[in-house]
Amino acid sequence: MKIPLSMKRMALVALLVWISTGCYVPIHKSSPESREHFPASRSDFTPGETTRADVLLKMGEPDEVVSTAW
Repeated sequence: MKIPLSMKRMALVALLVWISTGCYVPIHKSSPESREHFPASRSDFTPGETTRADVLLKMGEPDEVVSTAW
């Protein structure tokens, strides 16, 4: 018994769709405003040497500004 070519193609497409559904890998993409784009740690800054401009260049503008009354 011969299997028609159209049936073979349909089975191949179904097999590929079935296999590809298990291959999905979600990729987390953060927004440009996120701090993940400005990786910085304490070791990147030296007290007394690092300027405000250095911090802004490394981390970007702050999300919010809080006034302090000292």
